[in-house]
Amino acid sequence: MEPGASAVNSKEIPDILQPKKYFRHFHDKKIYHEFRNVCRLLGYYGDINLLTDHFLDIFHDTILHKMQATLILNEMVMGAAGHGVHRGITKKKDKEVQHKIAVLEEIIKMLIEEYLSPINFHLITSASHDSAMSTPETRLLAINLVSHDNSVNSFNRNIIQICLYLEGIGYFAKVLGKRFCPFLIQTLYPLLEKLGDETAFISSTAYLSLCDICSVCSYGSIDELLKQNADYLVNAISLRLRHFDQNKQSPLVLKVILQYSTVEILPLIDDTIQEVLSSLDDFYDDQAALFMGVLNELVKAVSRWFPCLKCKVEETQTHNQCVSLMDELLEYCKTLRVSEGQEEEVDESHDQPSQEEEEDDSTDPDKKPPLPKHVVVVKEVMTRSKHLLSSKSPRLRLLVLDTIGYSCQALSTHTDELLPLIHELWPSYRQRFIDEEKLVIRRARELDVSSETLVIMSECTGDFIKRRTVTDVFPKLIHFLDKQAQISVQTGKAYLHTVAYKLQHSILTNIGIICDKLMVGGNDLEEMMCTCTRYLSARQPHTLQQVSISLCSTFYKLDPDRLWLLLCDMACPVEYIPPSPCLKNVKFMTQPLSRNEYTDNVKIVFVTLYDNT
Repeated sequence: MEPGASAVNSKEIPDILQPKKYFRHFHDKKIYHEFRNVCRLLGYYGDINLLTDHFLDIFHDTILHKMQATLILNEMVMGAAGHGVHRGITKKKDKEVQHKIAVLEEIIKMLIEEYLSPINFHLITSASHDSAMSTPETRLLAINLVSHDNSVNSFNRNIIQICLYLEGIGYFAKVLGKRFCPFLIQTLYPLLEKLGDETAFISSTAYLSLCDICSVCSYGSIDELLKQNADYLVNAISLRLRHFDQNKQSPLVLKVILQYSTVEILPLIDDTIQEVLSSLDDFYDDQAALFMGVLNELVKAVSRWFPCLKCKVEETQTHNQCVSLMDELLEYCKTLRVSEGQEEEVDESHDQPSQEEEEDDSTDPDKKPPLPKHVVVVKEVMTRSKHLLSSKSPRLRLLVLDTIGYSCQALSTHTDELLPLIHELWPSYRQRFIDEEKLVIRRARELDVSSETLVIMSECTGDFIKRRTVTDVFPKLIHFLDKQAQISVQTGKAYLHTVAYKLQHSILTNIGIICDKLMVGGNDLEEMMCTCTRYLSARQPHTLQQVSISLCSTFYKLDPDRLWLLLCDMACPVEYIPPSPCLKNVKFMTQPLSRNEYTDNVKIVFVTLYDNT
């Protein structure tokens, strides 16, 4: 997961359940249910001020009982408002609850300030968590935690503690109802920050709390909540970006806004996006992954907000063709009636010059219309991406490749802008196929993403990418596959866990898609065919044989005759006799019906594709 990636998928409305709580001394849900009832009854019938002070003292005294105190405080506040308390509602009781709500408002204000204080809210939740937090006090706390208790148990404890804070804020919103609206200025930004957290428990709990807030504050969705409070959020992000050293989580909030908002938010965050681009330039060395994650989400959002630009162009062209056909038919009918004397011909020539003059005045071929704002932004993102393709961090390179793919989609209808950008980044991009990165999963994933990005680029630019791919990428891939095919012969199961195998499998899986999208043919395709069909050998690992068989289906679509000739040279399944003496007998490199290491797999390909046994 890239830095700052939210655990909640925003492409569809996530179906998230409340994270389960696990207790050390009991596991029965009934016990927890009764415990909640006791806490809520205590809050309903007890002195809520006295109880809050008591459990806050426990909260402050020791870290050992901090989670327990937080849970009890949350449940007592819910109980004090009458939530979950089984009782007969009377007018007198109802008035008591309304009076308590006014008292609870002050208590909730105090608890929110306590929960969201930097020393409590910004806890370290993973080994990779940046120790530089929002304030100097928090940085001191982070150093202390890392040096003394930097363990899995500590991380888990901090995750649960943050989840209890977030759950408590959701409870407070339910208690106050619309009275909670003034507290949005304190709670919305921290909740969005945690919604962008990479920990699933934290992100899910933040999402559910935001849903509770939307419900009680009359917002139809998180998108509407963000839209109505965009001015405050944009201002908060901008202020924190100016002091980025003390607010290194601030880009996550913008990322979440992009994930959950619609296109209406784009004009409101334009200045903030420019600040992020400037911050990327300022913190190029150590924080590129964090800012690149935001820009990646930006181009994803643009692709999501403008999904059918190409479809709209095709639809417009189809409509224009229909209109043109109708005009021709009407003109034909009119001419026919005039020729038959049913109508008199009207001379419209005097109107023509004025129309031409108007057209001349309105069209200026040298003046291009201004680009849409989202296209300008994506261009800037793509311009910065080319410098990061050669980063030492494999994770950052993967993120940049993904960003380039979405950028190509966003600029697919603006080829005049896209082609120069691809030309500039191509030297760095082609290295992703041939560099010497030896990390198994990362290198294989990088090639996968490179191939996917290349497919997207080929769809958007066609022959522009085809020439470069065939010239720069294919020779390196062919050389690797040829060399490795000699090594992988007769290898055991241990080979399946090597770097080389994963790269072989990745190339064979993706090269067919690339050839298909680029419509590769001729000698270039034949050279790739010759290399890939070597893996039809029974001496190769079984998985590589299967991938090679599947790859033949793609080659068959591109050039079935060339593939047929190549396979017959490897292992001819039948003896072909010319239908006429005038025709010469076709000679292959292998004898018909003879057996070799390719026979079985070649026969499968023939049966599948050529219906020949």
